[in-house]
Amino acid sequence: MSIIIALFLALNMGLSGFAVAFAPSFGSGIVSFRKAGILFTVLVIIGAVLLSGRVSKTLGVKLLNGQAIDQIGGMIILIAAGTTIFISNILKIPQSTSVVTVAAIAGVGVYFGSLNLIILERIIIFWVLMSLAAYTISFFLMEYLYPPTNKNMHLYEKILAKNKIMRKITLYINSYNAVGIGTNNVANVVAPIVSMGLLSVNSGITLFAPFFGIGALLFGKQIINKTGKELVPLGSVAGLIVSLVSTTMIFVSSLLAMPAPYVQYSMMSILGVHTRKNSLAETFGHNYTKKLVAIWVISPVIAFLISYLLNFGIRSIL
Repeated sequence: MSIIIALFLALNMGLSGFAVAFAPSFGSGIVSFRKAGILFTVLVIIGAVLLSGRVSKTLGVKLLNGQAIDQIGGMIILIAAGTTIFISNILKIPQSTSVVTVAAIAGVGVYFGSLNLIILERIIIFWVLMSLAAYTISFFLMEYLYPPTNKNMHLYEKILAKNKIMRKITLYINSYNAVGIGTNNVANVVAPIVSMGLLSVNSGITLFAPFFGIGALLFGKQIINKTGKELVPLGSVAGLIVSLVSTTMIFVSSLLAMPAPYVQYSMMSILGVHTRKNSLAETFGHNYTKKLVAIWVISPVIAFLISYLLNFGIRSIL
């Protein structure tokens, strides 16, 4: 049952990841839906094989001090993470699966007394620093690239103003995004299964990574149509900066065996772009930004509580 739930989550994660990764290329007519789906599938698998094993071990082994959990605990992790994401979707606030997965694992770890607080502390500090880095780097890249000036006009003339070159760059960066998703997000599904001892890390990657692509190919056409139309008008220079910066943050995270909150990195990058175009006060004084930050703080608490209380309640009954 746990593996079936995890496969379902993999399908959904692949669906959302596909929409984020290839919406610009698809919306611009650079690739067809079928080619985008196949490319996404192959690149996610490559990313997962290359680096996601490191992240899976951090989540499924190190965070719990190497203690295995039973199937009840594993299912509770998946339920707690899925429920929290569902609540965030209802509120229309994007939330990272990595954040709620870590919180759900922490809930089980506290119940069993096996949570590695040092690892958890490192993960949280790392997330904060990388999110600030995504914001800062995006701000200064926009500072240089926007608007066109005498200092950057050569770049616009050679690259940004040439449609063929921009189309290639868009496809390359979108492909880079897909590999990044594979290096980190696959671990969110694999880690609970590894913690239960049902599969090894490598077996989990082999089983679940293709389902990210299957989800995209089976159910992704409608969502990428919508996302592509919404993103492409916004996504010339600013969109490519956000994609490049947020995915680079993911690669750095994966290399360091850290789970990566892709949504947070992307949104902080977007806020950096927004600050350059508007102002710091307007960006962080906006109601949506306040709501965003509040949900980011509250959601992992909810995931943790659901995980811990379900463990306490179910095991008390049994």
